[in-house]
Amino acid sequence: MIRFYIALLLLLPLVGAAQEPTPTDPVVAINQAFASHDLVLLGDMHGNVQEHRILLNLIHSPEFRESVNDIVLEGMNSQYQSVVDRFISGGNVSEDQVRQAWRDGFAIGPVPDAPEMELFRAIRDVNRTSPQKSSKIRVICGEAPLDWATVHSRDDLQSYVPMRDQSYTKIVKEQIVDKHRKALLYMGFMHFRRIDSKPSLIEQSLRQTGATTYVILPGTNTIGSSSEVDPRFVKHPWPWLLPTQGTWLRNLDAKSILMGGNESNVHLT
Repeated sequence: MIRFYIALLLLLPLVGAAQEPTPTDPVVAINQAFASHDLVLLGDMHGNVQEHRILLNLIHSPEFRESVNDIVLEGMNSQYQSVVDRFISGGNVSEDQVRQAWRDGFAIGPVPDAPEMELFRAIRDVNRTSPQKSSKIRVICGEAPLDWATVHSRDDLQSYVPMRDQSYTKIVKEQIVDKHRKALLYMGFMHFRRIDSKPSLIEQSLRQTGATTYVILPGTNTIGSSSEVDPRFVKHPWPWLLPTQGTWLRNLDAKSILMGGNESNVHLT
């Protein structure tokens, strides 16, 4: 049976007894989340076309631009923050210049230019048409400054790689929380995943500052192996966003749902 990705489903803080969850359009749900939360942590399923499209739809949403100040992106080298700022604001910065933010960033494997450039163009274009400064979106580079000229072997990255979550959190605290701004945090979903109902290192650290967090992870319709599909996922047009707490979703295998057909004994929470 063919597996498909249902882009954005999991880990929304809904409290109550087990019930039938109500799917919601992702853009609508994320905008609603910002009404009561400072930070929405949106897990990135790298290379997922559906999720990229949702992100673009968010940027074009007037409600999103009215309530959200920043988007913090994984893989972007903060050494290029000023270049990104000038490009996003419509300054005299070429696309080749701004590409260095992710080409000189940090990622497992190559980062494709096309989706990143499409995202940056979209943000620059909506900023040009936004009449008020408060409705302009800023892109925050979520990686610590990394000078690749000093990297000659894997060993040169040993002090950098284990600290990526801490560096990302520090940037969010300084650029978002300390300035009382609201932001969409966009990073690989494993960085945001809750295990045994415990928040990730990033979420826990941000909560300790008093920031309110809302976590969304992407998932699939598989419930065990790659050939096992739960029919409850196809009742509504997708993509959609669905709560887990208090619903049947929390009893499903987390690894299978998040990784697309890999069984484990860890459930969604």
